[in-house]
Amino acid sequence: MNGENEESKVLISKSILTGVATTIREREGSSALIKPVDFASHIASMSIGQQGAPVSSVTITNKAALTSIRPGFSAEIDVEITPPWEGWTYVCTSSDPIVVSVSPILNANGKYEITGVAESSTPVTITVTAGDFSDSFSVKCRDLFAPDLTKSFAEMTTEERTNLSNIAKSGLASEFMTLGQFILVPYGSYTMPFEIVGFSDVVAKINDQEQTVPAINLLPKYTSEMDSQWGASGSTKYSASTLRSTIVGSSYQGKFNSDFLACLAATKVQTYSRDGSTDVVYDKLYAPHMAQLGVTDTAYNNAQQAAVEGPVFPAFQDADNARRIKQAINATSSAQYYWTSSLYSGYSYGFGIVSTSGAPNSYSCNNSLRVVAACNFIG
Repeated sequence: MNGENEESKVLISKSILTGVATTIREREGSSALIKPVDFASHIASMSIGQQGAPVSSVTITNKAALTSIRPGFSAEIDVEITPPWEGWTYVCTSSDPIVVSVSPILNANGKYEITGVAESSTPVTITVTAGDFSDSFSVKCRDLFAPDLTKSFAEMTTEERTNLSNIAKSGLASEFMTLGQFILVPYGSYTMPFEIVGFSDVVAKINDQEQTVPAINLLPKYTSEMDSQWGASGSTKYSASTLRSTIVGSSYQGKFNSDFLACLAATKVQTYSRDGSTDVVYDKLYAPHMAQLGVTDTAYNNAQQAAVEGPVFPAFQDADNARRIKQAINATSSAQYYWTSSLYSGYSYGFGIVSTSGAPNSYSCNNSLRVVAACNFIG
């Protein structure tokens, strides 16, 4: 036979062919079988990028939205590859596909999808690789989803309320909500926006036993339309004060949505008393301490008080006076004075208030002022 017409023959091992096929699949982001006869066509369709430049970086741009996924639900992964070129191929893998799986091919939008398979408290690592670069994120598979806080608590479906409760109980609220957001709660004929001011554990009385539980710390945006004096005398403790009886009574607490109240902790509230003792109550709604509102003035938050009151709500850490201003429940433009549960150390009949400017001040215990009550949502 003519040597010029005869095909050259080279002995190639199976491992070499497998290696070539594996590399092609990685570049294409595919797991499909590739026959050696098709190698050339697959390679011909590849490109190394814009003007022949190799990959220089890979970035997953929507990591913040991919920290959690529900079983049976899917989410797309947004990827940026530098230099930008729409023909780039990349690979996406899961460290535990039994918990969170990754689609074997790109979807119609040109993106990989992760899918929740089974609930697990252990995070799964999802890795995207292009060329010699990669990026990754951790995701948990949980039957939880971000609550729609544009709805009032009364408007939420049973599933939405259960979800909110489960988020609080699991101690994962900070992954789904942020400080400064509001939970809207029916209050009589009004809606009371409760601001999320922290995600701190609290001590609560549950079945007559103290327990430390995760909580969403809440503080109303508005003060009540009710007026109340602090108490009958300067020696009155918070537990026996008119202020407390107003807050926990039917005229205030009784106006809130009952399903919402059922999700609140009977929080252990410690208040420093004028006789030097620590006064303790377990209430679902309570007047905040000056310390919790970020007041550091020693007239309202001295060493003795600091030892039993507080700590500061994270949203009020280093807060200026304006941060503490409250309007009336009917949202009038004028700011309102309101009571706290802290003493004023410079006057035997004085108790701490927040003035219309948001600055700490004091009034005599028998003055009538508005009330504002903090609470802890535990689900």
